[in-house]
Amino acid sequence: MSQTWDRQRISTLLLQAGRIALEHYERPRRTLKDDGSIVTQADTAIERFLTCELTGDGALLLGEESEMEQGEDFAERILDHPLYIVDPIDGTAPYAHHVPVWGISVGFARSGILEEGAVYLPCTSELFITDGPAVYLVHLPPTASSAVGAREERLVARREPFIESGLLAISQSQARAGQVTLPNPVHALCCAVVPLTYLLMRRYEAYVGDLKLWDVAGALPMLHKLGYDACLRDGSRLTADLRDPWLQRTVPAAKRWRMSGTVLFAPPGHAAALWPHIA
Repeated sequence: MSQTWDRQRISTLLLQAGRIALEHYERPRRTLKDDGSIVTQADTAIERFLTCELTGDGALLLGEESEMEQGEDFAERILDHPLYIVDPIDGTAPYAHHVPVWGISVGFARSGILEEGAVYLPCTSELFITDGPAVYLVHLPPTASSAVGAREERLVARREPFIESGLLAISQSQARAGQVTLPNPVHALCCAVVPLTYLLMRRYEAYVGDLKLWDVAGALPMLHKLGYDACLRDGSRLTADLRDPWLQRTVPAAKRWRMSGTVLFAPPGHAAALWPHIA
């Protein structure tokens, strides 16, 4: 298996993963992890499926549900291999309560550089995926089993002025401990992939969150390719290089793969003006 990003193959795998998620969606079996967060049968089934399909021939997979099972040296050697970064269900809490704000995310890195990404939102039949410099939104037929009949559009960066009446998305942690003094209506979500992809559509004006790598790995290459802002409060950017300081990699396991601070995602050129209004 050649370890390059194959858009058609990744799309097919995400559709299959979406079917697994929807099979369990009516009555998902759920348990609590040690940190108090929810995990469902679908999370583990999808991660097992994608691990089987994507690893081999030197490729590794970093997944939310299996990361803690890796050895102590995993974070050190992982970036020397082709790497898929998977969140089998981002938005597990909404998923477990049958709220349609969740998705499946896959990012691809080579030599520690995050190159490509994809996010599938099964409840809205929307697939966002990169292919080289391009970012596509694929509108799939409802309950699609393949991409036959899909409508595709290539996305471009939007450079309209910031709209004070536009919707601002924030993470759960920001809702609990942060503050936003912008006049915008605020939408708090237990999910990152929906606001990150919908930012590209200008359905959200910006997104503020405290996140881990698998939350952003599918969407961050899209933001990079279209020139969107993704930065910490000090102005440093979330680059494509997973060795850069924005990502906590060589720290105790409980903090590993977290961003090194709260992150603001915004249309090109808007982040600097927004940060003073976010505490």
